[in-house]
Amino acid sequence: MTETFFNSNKPLKYKTKKRQVPSGFADVFDRQKRINRFKQDVLETITIVIVGAGGFGSKLAEMCGQMGFGHIIIMDDDHVEFSNLNRQWFFWEQAERMVNKAIGTAENLKTILINTTEVEAYPYAFQRTIVEYPGALKGCNLIFCFVDNEDTRHDVSKYCLDHEIPVIFGAVSREAINGQTFVQKPGGACLACLRDRETFKQKVETNTEGGTRCVDPSAIYAQTALLGICLYAGLAILMDWTLSWNVYELMLDRESYAYILPKKPNCKGCGK
Repeated sequence: MTETFFNSNKPLKYKTKKRQVPSGFADVFDRQKRINRFKQDVLETITIVIVGAGGFGSKLAEMCGQMGFGHIIIMDDDHVEFSNLNRQWFFWEQAERMVNKAIGTAENLKTILINTTEVEAYPYAFQRTIVEYPGALKGCNLIFCFVDNEDTRHDVSKYCLDHEIPVIFGAVSREAINGQTFVQKPGGACLACLRDRETFKQKVETNTEGGTRCVDPSAIYAQTALLGICLYAGLAILMDWTLSWNVYELMLDRESYAYILPKKPNCKGCGK
């Protein structure tokens, strides 16, 4: 493993080498290679960006690392707290150190990576990262956005519209009962088509919004259920699988449903 380390207020970057399975044993990725239409060779060339390394982002990084993604980039300006440990992929000593979440996730990835994978961690918000490191997202194939800040969500949405990058948004309700996945692809509906930025912020602030609430999850079972949906949507995009929806409403207390959200006429985000 070749590594370059920085302290937790600076980026961390490293690249691992593929581990060799002893003779007579099945390949590490044997089981997922057995899935029809699964393209391991494609996965190993993919660059993903995870914006927000909390309950969703840290766990997604773990999943993508285990699957053998080629390049994982993580961004978050928050630090690990003890109250995160019930649902986020961090450990006690990281909470004691108050390590940055992007850096902490990258530290943990080192212990599980089994393929040739490049990892970059930026201990900053998305907006700062793209200004100070404009080349950080070069070659990005897909972005996952898991922040609890509506302005950042819309900034990520706009960046992806401008650079024609697909992005997946995910969040669960404060009650840990419902969740929502939204897939924004070039040429399709954008986040502003789904909801108005200022109206949604006002509803969150006044605690009057109905349906799915995009705020911090508080229980691991809800986020785990939604993470599978988010990751499947990402794989569908990367491997050209058919995805018959761009909005998935996960309901743990009643029937879930999915649908295609069309582009909104005169949308503030993607309209001309």
